[in-house]
Amino acid sequence: LKYVIDREFLKDEPERLAKVRKDQYKMHLNLAQGFIRTGEFRQTIEYAGRALTYDPDSEKALYRMCVAHKELSLFADARSWTDRLLKAHPGNAAGRKLLQEVARLERASQRTARKSAKSIFDGLRDDHDTRVDVGRWEAWLA
Repeated sequence: LKYVIDREFLKDEPERLAKVRKDQYKMHLNLAQGFIRTGEFRQTIEYAGRALTYDPDSEKALYRMCVAHKELSLFADARSWTDRLLKAHPGNAAGRKLLQEVARLERASQRTARKSAKSIFDGLRDDHDTRVDVGRWEAWLA
């Protein structure tokens, strides 16, 4: 399909060219959905992005972009794509639900990051190089 469009084989037949472009748009949407099912979210972003070049307000393509970014833990991007989806389609219940889920996952991720950092730095508190004299600050912490 891309070959037919790029080589302008149908430049004299606008109706057939429009059908080929529509078919390519549908193919990109279907590939994006397939990559979501197989867990290949970077590919989902690629093909949903290609579908958006044909229809920038495509509900399906925007939703698939949101899901892919959420699954990759790119929460800020997921929020921005969800906002774009809800601007284009304010009645989209799945988009509103996804926005809530992204917020919940982002909070959980931040809690996990704080716990991990705390455990790392707690372990460092007791780690002292015996070749170096203990300073006032270190003595105060001990």
